[in-house]
Amino acid sequence: MYKMNKKYILSFVIVASLILVISGIGIVYALNSTIIFEANIINPAEEPEIIVDVSPSNIDFGDIGLGQKSNSTRVNITNWGKVAINVVPQLNDPLDDIFKNLYFQKRKTGNSSTQYIIGNFTLNIPAPTGNSGKADYCYVKLNLEGIGIDEIDENSIGHGEAEVTFIATAA
Repeated sequence: MYKMNKKYILSFVIVASLILVISGIGIVYALNSTIIFEANIINPAEEPEIIVDVSPSNIDFGDIGLGQKSNSTRVNITNWGKVAINVVPQLNDPLDDIFKNLYFQKRKTGNSSTQYIIGNFTLNIPAPTGNSGKADYCYVKLNLEGIGIDEIDENSIGHGEAEVTFIATAA
């Protein structure tokens, strides 16, 4: 009987295993495992639909002297979107000497009658139900009390106008 040295047997097994590994057959496949990866791919959250209507489109405070304030004028805001919103009126030109003195309030009297300078007022309007919009309102006035001629640009005297944007975001 032919007797082999343990050293030669071990060398043969290593070389044979390498050949099988390199050729991709045999023992290598017996040691492989498979993992199944799963995921639910969804669309990113879409921005909520926000549609706002503000009226009137023009407010004329009339003649107002420095040191005086105008009467309050009602502003109607309707939420036609699909979510509750926060509406913040912003002066398009924040450096405007006169109209930076616009003050907003939710109601004329009662707990909701606090006046806020433009940019610091927020009106919350719930989401509409059905196909009808959800309406709310606030009041605005131009308050020049405490404003003297030395505090404004002389070009501000006379007829002036400013644009205000009502910025609506999801509540």
